[in-house]
Amino acid sequence: MTTCELENVGIIPVIELNEVNNAEKLAKALIGGGLNCAVVPLKVAKEIAEKHPKMLLNPDLKGLDCQKLIIPEELIKSEDWAGITKFCRESVDKMLGFTMVHVGLNCANPEEAEAVADEFDTAFGFTKKVGNSSVFAATYMEMMKKPFKGTHGHIAIATTSVKCALYHLGLRGYEVDETSIKYNAEGVMNVAYLKHEFGGFAVHLVLKK
Repeated sequence: MTTCELENVGIIPVIELNEVNNAEKLAKALIGGGLNCAVVPLKVAKEIAEKHPKMLLNPDLKGLDCQKLIIPEELIKSEDWAGITKFCRESVDKMLGFTMVHVGLNCANPEEAEAVADEFDTAFGFTKKVGNSSVFAATYMEMMKKPFKGTHGHIAIATTSVKCALYHLGLRGYEVDETSIKYNAEGVMNVAYLKHEFGGFAVHLVLKK
């Protein structure tokens, strides 16, 4: 019935104008920015529903952990559809709070992993910490004791919501490796790898602490 998965939506745009000249293009601009739900006046809702029936309008916000994003009137009045898409995309990125946490390097064996960690310690003072499956140099570099995911290794990206991030990354054309998904003790998704490699590095999302 709709393309919007409410459980994964962290932001819902709000349209405060009672009249919109091109409801279909407005809907496409919002969806292009990753937001295919909207809170809109009844008249605009009817116009959008006629032109873009797959968009979910006036969702019940009770019980949803989401923010209201006010779409600037000037963008709608000037029919700056590209500007609306950009505004939504930037708001989604800000909400997801993507931050690189560490880089993991695939090493052939535990000895090589420790040797590389020692180099980072000697050169930059990144203190070595030996774990079960890897050796860290401070929190920035992780040397795997044996080859793991990724041709060369992996990159860890922290986000405010792994589940929500996967939804939006899916809209951007990136698939999740379903076998890699993990949950914390509270049942919240906290780890997931993408299928795509970036320059020979696998990428996994981790929940921000």
